[in-house]
Amino acid sequence: MSDAFVLIALSTISTGLILGCIFALVAAGVTIVYGSIWLPNASNGQIFLLAALLAWSLTTNHNVPPALAIAIVMVIGIPLSWAIELVLIRRFYDVPDRNIAYFVMTLGMTQILTGIFSLTYGLWSDGFSFSLLVRMPNRPGTSTSAL
Repeated sequence: MSDAFVLIALSTISTGLILGCIFALVAAGVTIVYGSIWLPNASNGQIFLLAALLAWSLTTNHNVPPALAIAIVMVIGIPLSWAIELVLIRRFYDVPDRNIAYFVMTLGMTQILTGIFSLTYGLWSDGFSFSLLVRMPNRPGTSTSAL
C-alpha cells in the first residue's frame, strides 16, 4: 500500500465519522423540536450551521480559543433563539393549520440563511484545490499518474 492510499483511506474514514456525528446531532435536534412542540422545523440544519460558522469565525479570525468560542456562540444563541421564538414562532401556535404554516415559515428562514451563507462563507470555498494530491513526488515503486 502506498502512502497516498493510506492517507486517502484515513481521510475518508475520518470525514465519514465526523459527518455522521454532525448528521446525528442535526437529526436529534429535529426530533427534539418536533417531539416537544409538535412543529416541523425545516431550518434546524441552517441554525446548526450558523452556530458552527460563527464559532469557526471566532476561532480563526479573532484568535479566540475554541472552548471560549463555543461559550460565546451559546451566549449569543440562547437570546437569539428566544427572540426568533417570540417574534416568529409564537404567532403560529393558534393558527388552524399551524404545522403547514410553521413549516413554510422555517423553509423561508432556511432559504434566507442559505443565501447569506452562500454570499459570505460560500465564496471562500471556491478557491479550494487538490494540488498537493495531484503532484505527488515520484518515488521508486509508485506511478507518476495523478490520483
